[in-house]
Amino acid sequence: PSPRPMALPLRHCALLCLSVCQALAAPIIYVYDLSYTNSLPSVDRFEHVHTVAALAGLVNREGPRLFTPLLVPGGAVDGGSDADTFWQKYITKPGEWLASAVWTNVSSLEDLVSTFSDVTRNGVVLYDPFVPATSNLASTAAGVEGVLPVCHRPGVNGSVYQRLVDGGPRLRVALNLSDLPTVAGSKKVGAYRWARERWLSPRVSKEHRANPAKVGYYADYWAALQGDRIHAAPGLTEVSNHDYFIAHRAFFFDLSIRG
Repeated sequence: PSPRPMALPLRHCALLCLSVCQALAAPIIYVYDLSYTNSLPSVDRFEHVHTVAALAGLVNREGPRLFTPLLVPGGAVDGGSDADTFWQKYITKPGEWLASAVWTNVSSLEDLVSTFSDVTRNGVVLYDPFVPATSNLASTAAGVEGVLPVCHRPGVNGSVYQRLVDGGPRLRVALNLSDLPTVAGSKKVGAYRWARERWLSPRVSKEHRANPAKVGYYADYWAALQGDRIHAAPGLTEVSNHDYFIAHRAFFFDLSIRG
């Protein structure tokens, strides 16, 4: 007869169970360092940060999965603030919220999209660089419809569109915000009226409606188009903060009562 396997001592079983439980409880958080965008031209910086911030808003809804540091030592945002690095160190101290988290670096935009294919398989929403207001519509679409905002710049080498839609993972286009109606001679007014009907109308079912209690008042793509001309700091548009509002299905706008 075959020899009986040696029994594992009870204390070892307990330690093994504890180790397994701790491993299962430790969240895996992917890190995509956005600080490289600080040296990009303004429009490229906006597009990269916009797409990644939207992805962070979507994947972090139920818990921490993606960390996208932008404010790092030596960075050019907010006077060289290293707030992201500071808070990462703080929340990973023993006894703090993410002390047991496993941090895994992601090196490219394409790899990031593949890592979170459970979300990115929903596709992208294209916004029109010639109608800057559509970038805010794209952020609303991200939160409500679960798609990634991408600026429609085909044929531009290295653009987010070229890397993720024309090439790379070839994400499908779920919504295209080009050719929206013009109202009173204004493409911007037409865009927001269209958005109001799609995401705020009481005729729209709740699951397809934006959160009426959350709004994001942010400069649109126009600020990115002007950034290099006015020598603006990288953080001017604050597009990196869209993640919170996207996670909460907010309606984004850049309208003023002063016209």
